[in-house]
Amino acid sequence: MGKKGKSTVTTSSNLFQYLRHLHPNAKLRLYADPSRGTFVCKAVLQYLPDLARQMVFRLASNGSGIFGREECLSWTTSRAQGLKALTEMEDFCVTLPQQPITEEDPKQKQIVQLSKQFLLGIQGCITSLKPTPWPSADIEEKARGFKEVTRMPPTANDLEFYTQRRWDSVLHYLVGSTDYTEDPPSAVVTFLQKTGLMQKDSEFGLVISSKGYEFMLQDVRLQVWLFIVQYLSSFESNRRCE
Repeated sequence: MGKKGKSTVTTSSNLFQYLRHLHPNAKLRLYADPSRGTFVCKAVLQYLPDLARQMVFRLASNGSGIFGREECLSWTTSRAQGLKALTEMEDFCVTLPQQPITEEDPKQKQIVQLSKQFLLGIQGCITSLKPTPWPSADIEEKARGFKEVTRMPPTANDLEFYTQRRWDSVLHYLVGSTDYTEDPPSAVVTFLQKTGLMQKDSEFGLVISSKGYEFMLQDVRLQVWLFIVQYLSSFESNRRCE
């Protein structure tokens, strides 16, 4: 079962599918991140189905983030759609897991409760005027990093050329080529080793591994996506996620 779960995450086709299969503690850590948590919560909220989004807003607006489960289901004419929305919310740790009804208390009222991290994130998102988690920069500040005398901000082609050049330097370093203009950052080199794309050799030092060769045969878009997945996997394995 463990291997099956790992395979599901590795073959995720988009970020939200990957996020769905992350360890619950990892998701809650993302929601609680002091600098970017509110924006993660906003992105997840936008990804949820319409009915689930309406439920989240109703839950968040009452302060405690708690409503009875049957009351939540009464907000829609389709019970099946309501149950599907509640499942989606639970999958993303938007709400706490449902507690099963026990024989000792068969009349126990089931509730739907937003997780504390997501509730605070959504409340912060609603009241924040910041559109993105990144600080804004004026044109003058953006232009300082470029040598053009026009002091204009970079165009889309400039950005594409820059990112392609940086990515090419990583690939050249991976295969041991010296045909690149600048070394990749030390953090990237460490990451290549930790993810198994490179390994230490007693004679040649750090060299590409068999996993790295498989990586090189992929399309560049898939390479970037696999790189992101590997990064998130290393993030999930952090002790604080256990």
